[in-house]
Amino acid sequence: NENVSVSNIYPKADPWVTKTFTLTGNNTTNQTMEYEVGLQIITNTFKGGELSFSLEVGNGNVGTSMSPVTNKAITGSNRTMLIGKGSFPGPVTNGTQTYTLKIYFLETGNDQNINQGAVFNGKITVGDKGSIVAVNECTDTAHPTLTQGDQYVNGQYTYRYMKKSGYTSWENITEDGWGVRLTNRNSTDPVTTPLCTSINGKPIVAMSWMFSNSAATSIDLSTFDTSNVVDMNDMFIFSQAASLNLSTFDTSNVTNMWAMFENTVVTTLDVSTFDTSNVTNMGAMFAGSSITSISGLTSFNTFNVVAMNAMFGDNISTLDLSSFDTSNVTEMAGIAGASATTGYARTQADADRLNNSPNKPAGLTFVVR
Repeated sequence: NENVSVSNIYPKADPWVTKTFTLTGNNTTNQTMEYEVGLQIITNTFKGGELSFSLEVGNGNVGTSMSPVTNKAITGSNRTMLIGKGSFPGPVTNGTQTYTLKIYFLETGNDQNINQGAVFNGKITVGDKGSIVAVNECTDTAHPTLTQGDQYVNGQYTYRYMKKSGYTSWENITEDGWGVRLTNRNSTDPVTTPLCTSINGKPIVAMSWMFSNSAATSIDLSTFDTSNVVDMNDMFIFSQAASLNLSTFDTSNVTNMWAMFENTVVTTLDVSTFDTSNVTNMGAMFAGSSITSISGLTSFNTFNVVAMNAMFGDNISTLDLSSFDTSNVTEMAGIAGASATTGYARTQADADRLNNSPNKPAGLTFVVR
């Protein structure tokens, strides 16, 4: 529970914080004692996901150690990010596991002045299994041996093994996990079924078209474990949900956010917890939606993004893209809707690219913030 604070730092390859900690487990039962470790973010004003952490695993640990982590972006504030999960066997007396947490502010090769004066304050927390990420481990008894295409229905959701949902059909994927979608898109009932964390030990990896055209005005996302999801394209397209609480989303493995919120009816959205460091496609992400305000765009790391075409809808007048690195973007046509009049860019080069993008509204000019 010792607080870790970072301030007055500059980009470099070495960590600014190195925190070695030891977990001690005492278990008098024959059952495995599982735990989760989190990074409680008290204050974080770093933008663009440029503050990151890594986790190194010590030698001689008793039980199952947490998995190593390499340069995972620290996003959002007043929240707890999952560092990892592990366990101690039973019975065990004073079993120990040692880890080293390192916090970095790495050199990106670009102008990083957006983070002048930024600060971070947080601490490591430990809890039982499910204390940080909701746990709902499901079992498909009809398919003890899984084959691609196997279907499992639980509550309001339908899952298929090694498949992802399209609008009307399912497509094969190579990831060893499940795709999921809402079973009845026409129902107006609130969506309250807890999402499976895993099914027969295999995680959820695809949420494409999950709530597309859903008539439900209320969706409970609090049980979502998205840490293994790679595809969120069209996830909420044409959804009628009045609000979306995305604070539990871990998007660190997501590569595709194409049309994720296109034509939704929500008016405000907070995406400050999104780790977009692996995303390549943000095209039409907010296109055609009723969104008038998006908070948290400055947390976006867009270094790997190649598509931003038609990204924003017509109801947003101010776009703060001051964390957006557009150096690898090749598709930028119509990035902003007709109502946008004020735009902020990361560097002059980013501003020039945005101002020269095809179909940009005539009344919109991007300037360096």
